[in-house]
Amino acid sequence: MRLEVQGIAIAVERLTSTDVPVGETVVIQDVVSFANFSDHWGNALGFYQLLSPRSLLSEPEPEPERRRRDTERAEEVERERAAGEAVDSPPEPSASQLPPTGSGVPERDPR
Repeated sequence: MRLEVQGIAIAVERLTSTDVPVGETVVIQDVVSFANFSDHWGNALGFYQLLSPRSLLSEPEPEPERRRRDTERAEEVERERAAGEAVDSPPEPSASQLPPTGSGVPERDPR
């Protein structure tokens, strides 16, 4: 797992000042710099710093439009949940649909 930082040099310095072994800082010119390290359980971790601004693939939606879509999706999820509950719990049988008491139960041999 890698975590984004604003300054890779500061992040690496903080780790080394607390005796955490850190690998070499790798720089990919005008793209990213990163340094890897591991915690005391051996999990692979790292810090990275973007060296150029991010470009968005699409413009953010206007706030009212996003709110409308979020509301529609929440309503859809609620309808699906309610429909799932109806399928999961069959209706209770009425008294007229129940077999007579003791029917289908074999008598025990008193021997």
